[in-house]
This record gives sequence, C-alpha cells and structure tokens, in this order.
Amino acid sequence: MRRRLLPENLPLPAFTLAQARNLGVPRSRSTAQDLEIPSRGLRVLKTAEPDLPALVRSLLALAPGCFASHLTAAKLWRVPLPFWAENRTEVDVARRRPAAAPRRKGVNGHRLRITRDEVTLQNGVWLTTPARTWRDLATVLNEEDLVVAGDFLVRSRQRDFGEQRKALCTLTELTEMLPERAQANVLRRTAAAKVRSGVDSPQETRLRLQLVDAGLPEPAVNHSLDDPFDGHPIRWADLAYIEYKIVIQYEGDHHRSRAQLATDIARDDDWQRAGWTVVRLTAADLQAEGAYAVAKVRAALVRSGWQPC
Repeated sequence: MRRRLLPENLPLPAFTLAQARNLGVPRSRSTAQDLEIPSRGLRVLKTAEPDLPALVRSLLALAPGCFASHLTAAKLWRVPLPFWAENRTEVDVARRRPAAAPRRKGVNGHRLRITRDEVTLQNGVWLTTPARTWRDLATVLNEEDLVVAGDFLVRSRQRDFGEQRKALCTLTELTEMLPERAQANVLRRTAAAKVRSGVDSPQETRLRLQLVDAGLPEPAVNHSLDDPFDGHPIRWADLAYIEYKIVIQYEGDHHRSRAQLATDIARDDDWQRAGWTVVRLTAADLQAEGAYAVAKVRAALVRSGWQPC
C-alpha cells in the first residue's frame, strides 16, 4: 500500500503529534517507518537533512515556557564550537527558576536564574540572547573554546570588500557577570579579558592565544595597511605586531584555489613593499599546540629587534 502523503501545511521536517492530529493525520501515519521519534510526542522525517531550528521549534511546542540554551543556543547563533559539541545530539532546553527543568528523551534540561530580556525570539525559536548564551557556555567549555566563542559573538566587519557583519553582542555585555556558580564566573572573567573584536576565524583566535601562552607579545587583530595618499585601508592582516612591522596571515583551506593564491600573493607584495615582514601560517603550523607557528613568529620577532624577557 502506498504511504499517505503528509499535509503540506505540516511544519516539516519536525512536527508534534498534536499538530498532526489538528491537520487530520491518522495515528497510523504517525507511526510509519519514514518517521523517527526523537522524543515523546515528536516526529521527524528520516530522509530530511538535519534541521536544528525545526527540531527545537517542535520540542518547545511540547514544553510551554521553555527556550533553547547552552550549546543548542550557541549552534542556533552559529557560534563555532569544538568537535564534540558540534556533534552532540541532545538539545539543551531550559526554564526559568523556580520551575523544574524539562525532562524528556533527547533533551538536556536546565533551570536557570534568568531575566526576561536574556531570552529572545530568533527565526521562530525562543532562545537565550548571544551574551547570555556565552555566559552559559562557561559551564561546559574550556577557556580557549570560550574565547573562540566570544571572539565570534563580538566580531564586526565593515569593509568595502568581503562579507559585512554586525556584532551579535558587545564586549561589555559579555563582561557583565551574573552571580551564578563561582567557578563559571572566574572562567568568564579570564576568558572575557582575552576576547577581541575583528577576528575572522576560530583558528586566528587559537593562534593568537598560542602565541601569548608561549610568552610572545600579543599581536593586534585585523590591522590595516592604509593608502599613503588618502589613508583608505587597502589590505588587512589577520594579526600584526605593529611596532616590529610584522604581519601574520593564517591561510585556511579556501586559500588553496588558484584565484585565491594570486590574491594572497598580491596582498603580501603590498605589505612587503610597505616595509613589513609577512609570516604565512597554515593548519599544519598550529599542530603540537602551535609549536611550529610559535617558532616561526618568534624568529621573525627576533629578526625585527624584539628581545625576549
């Protein structure tokens, strides 16, 4: 027998049994083999591409007064997370205290002391605001990953080329601590002190932290090379030691194409003509806790007159 089609106005790929009943879907169709049951009262099409917002919307429909938080909220804000967190399947759902934490299959429940202005509606999903999400991440991430997340949230990019981006929150918002668990508060303070605006990628954040941890000076982020005639920025460096005229460019996978390589060569030529030393690094240099990258940058600094303490 041919399987009955689901109604077009059913919110696919994830829907609740109540939504299905309201549209006249028989119970037998809700138990068909093309559907999986991630949680009680919820169905998801097996053949559908993973759709976290749709899954969270359906879960929240089953839990009035709840909202997405922690790692799930971070994913919805597209915060870069470590591999284990990106591949975690449980959904973080929270309620305001004194209500009990939600409990159901596939849900990691939380009860939070949280104000109403720290929860917002984004693409039809109630979730914690970017700043509040970052604060909650301090309970599950280590310091480096928390700084990566912070750099992403405060990043803005206003250039005459490339993607334009507004910061999701300000550094001030990140540093306003709440009186929660003491250990998380200490981590937030130390991580917030290391957050910088203008960082373009998680690897640039990790590189900057590795250089500082190795005892090198902290480089400036997103430094520009300005046109000598009109002062307009013509080139940008991922990291720079302005005093020593050293720029550091991290070359991710997208730099491997022939067109991008030509662009990178022209970029480096401009810096070198202006009297700067260019240090180019790749993912291989960040292995072994950045030992190769640190060695390259230290050598360039020493050649430029820097003296280790």
